[in-house]
Amino acid sequence: MQKNIGISNKGKFEFSGNLEVNGKKSSGIYNTGTATIEAGPNPTDKANIKATNGATGLYSKGTGSTITSNAGDKLNINVEAGTTKEGLAVYAENQAQITLHDANITVNGGSAGAAAYDTGTKIDLTGATLKYDGNGYAAYSDGQGEIDLSNSNIELRGRSTLMNVDFSSSHRPITTSSTNVTVYSNDVVGINLNNLGTQNVSNLSAIKNSLGIVLNPGTEGGQTFNKFKELAIDNGTINFDVATDKNEGDTTPGGFFFKKVLGQRLKLNVNENLTARLSSADANEFYNGQVVGLEANSSDKAVTNTEAQVNIVSGKTVDVARTDGTDKGGVGVFVNYGQVNNSGTINVEKDSSANSNAVGIYAVNGSEVVNNGSVNVSGEKSIGLLGIAYRTDTVGNVVVDEFGTGAAGQGKVNITNRGDVNLDGEGAIGIFAKNNKAGTTFTNAVALNDTAGSNHNNRN
Repeated sequence: MQKNIGISNKGKFEFSGNLEVNGKKSSGIYNTGTATIEAGPNPTDKANIKATNGATGLYSKGTGSTITSNAGDKLNINVEAGTTKEGLAVYAENQAQITLHDANITVNGGSAGAAAYDTGTKIDLTGATLKYDGNGYAAYSDGQGEIDLSNSNIELRGRSTLMNVDFSSSHRPITTSSTNVTVYSNDVVGINLNNLGTQNVSNLSAIKNSLGIVLNPGTEGGQTFNKFKELAIDNGTINFDVATDKNEGDTTPGGFFFKKVLGQRLKLNVNENLTARLSSADANEFYNGQVVGLEANSSDKAVTNTEAQVNIVSGKTVDVARTDGTDKGGVGVFVNYGQVNNSGTINVEKDSSANSNAVGIYAVNGSEVVNNGSVNVSGEKSIGLLGIAYRTDTVGNVVVDEFGTGAAGQGKVNITNRGDVNLDGEGAIGIFAKNNKAGTTFTNAVALNDTAGSNHNNRN
């Protein structure tokens, strides 16, 4: 239900001039008929639509309903959400058609830039300029409604995302061809990519390029924003088919994955060697201060811990170290509501520094670990295999049901060692499991050193 409406059109209507609308569930133009936007012939003539505090600029609904702009780049749509964090520039549903070629669209704090719902609906922003600063999508489709961003110029700020792509579907509702995107925040994600299927790590950059999008780091206030993520991937299998190093630049397969991809609910198959020997400066710049070989985090779409995995094959090595001396040793593999199967070798802090408090495999929140290979960890107070029933946050609070109540088996951890765990630091521990789930028994944190496994502290 619309609360305030600048113009409500059920028949035919032509708009030019200035229009302002304010408040949630309000629209500048609410259209179920045929609306046209025009601007005068003079260079200074403009068509301006301003929506504030949760309002939407253009809203069109229904079969046969159309909004067509003939104003080109003289049409300006500005959305200022204020504290509401609601409102958007363009909304279409139920087979509505909106065409805004070359328009100038700016959205600050709104829920999205443009949104299209339902089969037969289309928003055409060919050649438009869309500037979005918020926590949502610059262009959002429910999977059926279409948005054309061909030859458009887009600016992303805040924690925004350009769009979502279901890679398993042949239908791509958002068209991107020669779409140029400039990023002005390192918290931006270019594309949310769901249902990746099985891909090689060497092919991920090409997948992004195939979508017809160029993501450029912007410079503003003397800062260049070049640490944003180009892809956020939820669900898929990635085979490490080439050797990777977390020190590599983002034009290499490994550098692109580690620096430009945000992954969750992934199965990571380490079929080639992986190196993560990082200085604290590099860790701070690119990896939130952490030195970790591989991380496998699940998502709120998961229902079992099988959906996030790290599998290291026999004969391959994950080599991790913080290269400058601190008490913050590296972690070989971290898993949160997933599984780790190691048949290879994990080396942690095997450089000249051998920092303390390192961990070979660190598992939390319903995770399972099976070590059939070798885990070798140096440094004082280090741990070979560490399991904790629940993850704790940065201030030590237990995080309960992190991935929702539908994710079965959270709040447990299970470790089985059938291989070798070797440590050489004072106070080091081979296998440690902790139950931090309130009101439960020790069976929530199980560690088994199988008859085939060995656990050594080789410190003299």
